[in-house]
Amino acid sequence: MQSTKTSTQLAFIKWKDTTDEDTEPNIQLTSEQDQILRDVTTKMEESYGIGWFEQSDAWDELKEEYPALQEYTNDELTKAFILQKPTFIEVFTKTPLGPILLVNAIFKLGGFSWCDTPFGSADACL
Repeated sequence: MQSTKTSTQLAFIKWKDTTDEDTEPNIQLTSEQDQILRDVTTKMEESYGIGWFEQSDAWDELKEEYPALQEYTNDELTKAFILQKPTFIEVFTKTPLGPILLVNAIFKLGGFSWCDTPFGSADACL
């Protein structure tokens, strides 16, 4: 059975396995470099598979395509990718939180109430 994990999920799993002294990246990425790492994830997954960030060939290709990353070693970039925190927009667009809040907002603004359904309990309704 093929795994359906994404690189971001695999990076999170690896992040959970890091020790306390490993939780800070040893490099400071500029906003441009940080955005490059966020933007290339899907492209690199298609080329190298889910664990692309652990393959030196993938980082070599990225460094060739994006000279802004050339100053760092592959290990530094791997660690920076794994420890990268999601942005506010990514939390709402790449997790179930966004759709759940959207559906709830639509119901709330539309006047829908659980009490209007056959399953609604009179005790739960205000």
